[in-house]
Amino acid sequence: MTAELTATLVTPPRGRGFAHVETWIFDLDNTLYHPSACDLFPHMDRRMIEFIADFLQVDEAEANRLRQTYYSSYGATLKGLMELHA
Repeated sequence: MTAELTATLVTPPRGRGFAHVETWIFDLDNTLYHPSACDLFPHMDRRMIEFIADFLQVDEAEANRLRQTYYSSYGATLKGLMELHA
């Protein structure tokens, strides 16, 4: 496959955005890609820490502690946030 054809297949036309996408697949359990391939989890952790710090008005150290606690206690940080903070 030529680079031009490959770029055409994976790059949406300018200005189109993602409105045409009907289905998204997120590989959060590393079944499609090895975690080192895109270094996803450190980025997710950073964003969750920032969100928790802002949402709960705590510093980043406390936000990270809460993120880890909620993950351990509820199986997912988001579930802990939903259960304890609506």
